[in-house]
Amino acid sequence: MKRWVAAFTLLITFLVGNPIDPTQFYINEVFLKDSTWIIELPWKFTYTSETFDDFLNDTLIFRTTSDSIYYPVRKMKFFEEYCCLCSDSIDKNIGLNPDYEIIFLEIKDTMVFSYHSELIWGSTDIFNLESHSENPAIIPGASLSRENDNIISPEFLFKYYLDMSPTIGVKNDSIDATGSLVISIHDSCGNFMPATINSIGIYSDISGSKEFSVLASYYFLLVKPFYSNNVEDWLSRGTIVYPDSILYLDFVFPTKYTSIELEENLTSQYTLSQNYPNPFNPTTTFKYAIPKRTNVELSIFDLHGNLIEKLVSETLDAGEYQKIWNASEFSSGLYFYQLKTLDVALRKKCLVVK
Repeated sequence: MKRWVAAFTLLITFLVGNPIDPTQFYINEVFLKDSTWIIELPWKFTYTSETFDDFLNDTLIFRTTSDSIYYPVRKMKFFEEYCCLCSDSIDKNIGLNPDYEIIFLEIKDTMVFSYHSELIWGSTDIFNLESHSENPAIIPGASLSRENDNIISPEFLFKYYLDMSPTIGVKNDSIDATGSLVISIHDSCGNFMPATINSIGIYSDISGSKEFSVLASYYFLLVKPFYSNNVEDWLSRGTIVYPDSILYLDFVFPTKYTSIELEENLTSQYTLSQNYPNPFNPTTTFKYAIPKRTNVELSIFDLHGNLIEKLVSETLDAGEYQKIWNASEFSSGLYFYQLKTLDVALRKKCLVVK
């Protein structure tokens, strides 16, 4: 009995004297290429309760949705701060599904500690982004990387994102790992509305339009109009932003909210009308109005967000204007046209049919 008490006392003393934060053990990056893969983990903290030689004698438990193995830690590939489990170094053929997967890793050391981490990406239903996991599916050429050091913004700390230039063995970065979101918020009559995009903590400008840079990842957007705190009036949508891409999203609220006046309702003064005719071939007319003298740009973008033509770029006085666009040099399809000033950015769609 005395031996058990002594052993228990020694264990408690050891635990208090060697505190370890298990949250430091995480999957830092996953890279897939064809049938091969690499999973990267931090390793320095793991042997604070034992010697490095003891750590090398530990066992890694690796599980996926369809298989599992026990793997000696010493067979992993070591870098300065990270260690990697590689598909070509294990005897068993274990595949990872880029569209949807759950992986679980656990290390049991020679003392009493056990560290584990789980990562889920993608969805079992690729067409239903509302039921998507918190992490995007892994696209060809990209790795799924963890944001460890607040690379972009505090709202996305510990978020996993797609990186087109994998950083296996070194610290993650945001190079080739960002995209743009352009969100337009308006009512069913086309009037733009200011709103709060809760999931990313950003207020739209007074026009109801906002463009910002984010890590390439999955986002669940919750949009609340300034005019209502009723949850039933909020709109939500799951979406994925891919690296080096521009994603346009429209949120349409019922017209009833625009009957409420704002003290500074620039939306009712800056207008961009629907082009006429629409669809068209090859010409159409854009009409717009501005309430004061300001710099004005009227531009055309393709579906990928690429600028294809700038129709207006000058300082104009307050008033109503119109501009004809000849799309004879462009193929059939959907395009965006945008009125941009120092105050607002208004955007609508038009259709070329040949």
